Amino acid sequence: MVRECAEEAGILTTVGPQVAHYTNADTEGRPLVFHTLTFLLNPEPGVPEVALSVEEHDDFKWVLPREALELPLVWHVERTFRSLLADVPHFPD
Repeated sequence: MVRECAEEAGILTTVGPQVAHYTNADTEGRPLVFHTLTFLLNPEPGVPEVALSVEEHDDFKWVLPREALELPLVWHVERTFRSLLADVPHFPD
């Protein structure tokens, strides 16, 4: 995830704690189980300058977790934000 964050957005980070782990069966009926793990990332000091990979992204937007819940999110991302907002008192909302 550190590498992906750097490659996809140009933001340097270190790994924080794991905050979610979801599993689900393959939606196409293959005998696979997907594991989606989410970790908090700690950005390097200072305001990160986003440099999107033009092959991967058109635009970006900084939002707070509550604002993100108003967007069309993948199911596990929505669950993770809801869980963080409910369980972590210091998590920004």
